[in-house]
Amino acid sequence: MSMIKCPECGKDISDKAISCPGCGCPMEYTSQNVKNSNMTVINPSNIQKTSQNASNTQSGTWAMVKLWGFIILFFGGLLLLGNAMNKSSSSSSKSSSDTDSYSHDKYDAQVLAEKEVKNRLKSPSSADFCWSPTVSRSGNTWTVSGYVDAQNSFGATVRSNYTVKITFTSKDYYRVDSCSIK
Repeated sequence: MSMIKCPECGKDISDKAISCPGCGCPMEYTSQNVKNSNMTVINPSNIQKTSQNASNTQSGTWAMVKLWGFIILFFGGLLLLGNAMNKSSSSSSKSSSDTDSYSHDKYDAQVLAEKEVKNRLKSPSSADFCWSPTVSRSGNTWTVSGYVDAQNSFGATVRSNYTVKITFTSKDYYRVDSCSIK
């Protein structure tokens, strides 16, 4: 290792130094100096291009993130708008044939029918009702038919068919005309 003079400040520095430790001046290497050391000469213009490529890659990544974010928000907004429109149209499209004179609908009748069936089962907590029972209406009288899977006295789960006839006598009151479980 030999000492050379810094062209900027004139201090003695190692011939293997990349820059002057005193003033920071970059050292230019001769082919002789590079051969004698284990250093590789890096072209500063390549370093700049590499950092530009990295920033281009980062800005490209952010552009993609922004694009996907926009797409997700756009389609999410469409879904919300569609749901809101469906709710408003379904609530306004409820006709008088779907309700009785006290504004009860088939779901009111279904809930009350299931409640009545549960009251007559040996193990009401094990009751599993069918998804879509048959519901019909005549005036204020609703007939609900379906099946229920529930445990019997021996603990075995059995399927039973039921039919419940309910009459609404006012907005808040009803009576059970019949309930048969077979």
